[in-house]
Amino acid sequence: MAGGAGAGLDREVPAHWVERAMAQVPDGPDVVVAHSFGSCALLAALDGQGSDPDRPDDEGPDAFARHRLRGVVLVSPFYRATPEEFTWESISYYLNGFDRILAEGLRVQSGGRVTGELRQDMALKVRERVGPYGWTAFFDTYLRTPYLRTERLRGPCLVIGGEADFSSFPPTARRWGPRCRTPRSRSWATAVTWR
Repeated sequence: MAGGAGAGLDREVPAHWVERAMAQVPDGPDVVVAHSFGSCALLAALDGQGSDPDRPDDEGPDAFARHRLRGVVLVSPFYRATPEEFTWESISYYLNGFDRILAEGLRVQSGGRVTGELRQDMALKVRERVGPYGWTAFFDTYLRTPYLRTERLRGPCLVIGGEADFSSFPPTARRWGPRCRTPRSRSWATAVTWR
């Protein structure tokens, strides 16, 4: 379906795929590192989205205990604390700037080796591969972040953001630090930004 009307179409929510990936790790993962949109999907999974609704939640509201996690690292997470932070301009920014965001990802991934027209062509190819349904799945997951039950995140959480990041803005990383609950003395809840 690449490039077609249904490109990027997946009937499962992104959190479902995170759940499946974590289930593939024998005895569960110790620490999960998620970047960019992957952070949204991980947070949604930790909130219980994408879980089997018939699965008993016998370990209570602690997502870390339920998944036997020792910690999570969120790198450049997409997050908004309130629904009011989403505006029509937000949608326009991410929709109309999607290829720019993808091109920046390619620049960073390649260490600057892929430049100019080639990088832009690659970004457009990735955009076509993701398609409207893939983009909509991303934005829908992002739109739900104000409703995440952050009180379920009771384990160590490191949030990292870049000062020059123009897709998941630096204040996002700084806002996450206080939202991560850390009841244990050896826990680490921190938010850092890099230049």
